[in-house]
Amino acid sequence: MMFLFKKKKIILDCFTWRADTHEFFPIQQTKKFYPEWWKNIPQMPLGKLSMRHCQGLIETYQHGFVVPLWSDVHVQFDSKTREIKHTFSDRLSKFEQHGYSQVGDFLRPEDFCHLKFIAPWQIECNEDIPFTWGPATWNLQEKNFLFNVLSGVVNFKFQNSAHINVLLNSRIGDIDMLVNAGQPMVHSIPLSDRELDIRNHLISDVEFNKKLLKFTSTFSFAKRYLQSKKIIENREKEEKKCPFGFGKK
Repeated sequence: MMFLFKKKKIILDCFTWRADTHEFFPIQQTKKFYPEWWKNIPQMPLGKLSMRHCQGLIETYQHGFVVPLWSDVHVQFDSKTREIKHTFSDRLSKFEQHGYSQVGDFLRPEDFCHLKFIAPWQIECNEDIPFTWGPATWNLQEKNFLFNVLSGVVNFKFQNSAHINVLLNSRIGDIDMLVNAGQPMVHSIPLSDRELDIRNHLISDVEFNKKLLKFTSTFSFAKRYLQSKKIIENREKEEKKCPFGFGKK
């Protein structure tokens, strides 16, 4: 007799200190973010196809989670002076910027302007599972031509940041754009065939800052991520050596 056991879900804990973000713009599974333009494509006659039949897009929305923007933001960029102005409607959110020297020859400085959305979220997973981190392309629509959400692979066991790095496309000239709260910004997919169990938590700002320091501590001049990852992995190895679990907290 063969027994089939349902695979354990990947638990993803998402923490924020902001009640409005927790209530109105939670991190949710991607299947809740099918774009309206896609839903509104009319049914085609038999034998005719449209994007409604694109299995690649349909499957995209069956995996992972989405981080929506948590506040309206108005961004203005002067391509001549390279001055950038921005206003968040919540008066709390902010951007950070990295210098052009950090990207080497990736792009010419005159072609882009970097912005990092400082997210009011921290994401944690107690398992060693990589996640893709990239743009919610099909939801961003025409905004894909104004800025690019940068992609990568992250692991929420060893870091908890949910900041969103973007490159403004300064090659098109001056930019004056409004991005609304609720706009899907990031689509992240676990590199696993297991389902996600997303749990959003509202915590105090004190608790939030304590969690923040766990992975942003400046205990080293360089490679803090790799060093903290090594410390966590070594600690877990030591705990596994004891059959009675001594050493575990």
